[in-house]
Amino acid sequence: MKKTKSFLVLVFGIAAISSYYTFFDSFGTRAADTATVSGTVTSGITLGVTPTTVSFPSSFDGFVGGAAKTIDGITMNVKTNGNYNLKLKKNHYLCKESVADTCTGTTTTQFEDIITSGSPIYDWSVGNNERKFGFSLKSVDSGITPADRYLNDGSGACNYSGGTLVSDKCWDYFPTSDVVIASGTPTTASGSNTVIKINAQIGTVDESASDYLEAGAYTTIITATATLNP
Repeated sequence: MKKTKSFLVLVFGIAAISSYYTFFDSFGTRAADTATVSGTVTSGITLGVTPTTVSFPSSFDGFVGGAAKTIDGITMNVKTNGNYNLKLKKNHYLCKESVADTCTGTTTTQFEDIITSGSPIYDWSVGNNERKFGFSLKSVDSGITPADRYLNDGSGACNYSGGTLVSDKCWDYFPTSDVVIASGTPTTASGSNTVIKINAQIGTVDESASDYLEAGAYTTIITATATLNP
């Protein structure tokens, strides 16, 4: 984009200079006038996220636990004529709102990441007394390639180069810095869609539990970023 913008300025500058110099009158004096040249440079890429505010379909039981709850379908639409990378990150853990500004990470006020390192897990799984939060890549449009992390070999292994994308498989954590989840070039004027699913779960709470999630509203902010490749 920098190269394109510089070219436009250069062209306008030449036009302005050429319009500045007019003609000499019969007495050899010079008359001058000016012309204003203007133009608009667009970003070349747009990103829309739908919906922009989401909630899990029902409350979590912090004392008993239960099955995973799902937000099924957050769509990121990118419009551009070029090749781009789509990235995701979170601002902090899924935390109780009252501590979200600092999100100290205490076990009673946050959901932990579904994984902390390594490859995504093939099937969503949360053990007793665990509280987990994560996402999977549900689908991508034609022309878009998922990052290898979300591809599987069909036998339970994720992060498999050349593998396939399957909905509800290869569950990952949201990092706190931008990580590419998909890349490519849209094949239609309406842009390309990448869709994710989000899960959270409190595993079965048994007698060995030493603490429980505090009651209240829990929140985090997920940021999507689309950048053109040079």
